[in-house]
Amino acid sequence: MHNECAKNFAPSSMMGKNMHLAGGAGSRIRTERERLGLTQEEFGKLADVSRRTQAAYEADQNSPTIVYLEAISRSGADVWYVLTGNHAPQAVDMEAEDIRALDIWRNIAPDERNAALKMLMGLRDIRLDNGFYAAPRASAR
Repeated sequence: MHNECAKNFAPSSMMGKNMHLAGGAGSRIRTERERLGLTQEEFGKLADVSRRTQAAYEADQNSPTIVYLEAISRSGADVWYVLTGNHAPQAVDMEAEDIRALDIWRNIAPDERNAALKMLMGLRDIRLDNGFYAAPRASAR
């Protein structure tokens, strides 16, 4: 069954070949491990791999599996960074009223969005014309 799945998703030229992540993923795995304050053995245990396998990943001698990447992600590693070299975007800190407004926005038709946007821009312009401006809200953090 496993070979059948592989045949369906991998070109025949790739069958039996190791696929490696490019661009220094190993050093990024090491960076994430060190950021989390773990040894190679401790980090490997999070994903059920040996210290030797962990070292091979970090030395770019072998590429990690999807299962490995999922496991280290659950443990706090930034897998987006490991794969791309860019840190994953952080969740936006929004207040309850912002979340409610966004939920409403996402559930209205495009023409209603255009009308709502024009109304909001008009309200903003009126406030600016009258010398009022919206001061940034203090963060709830």
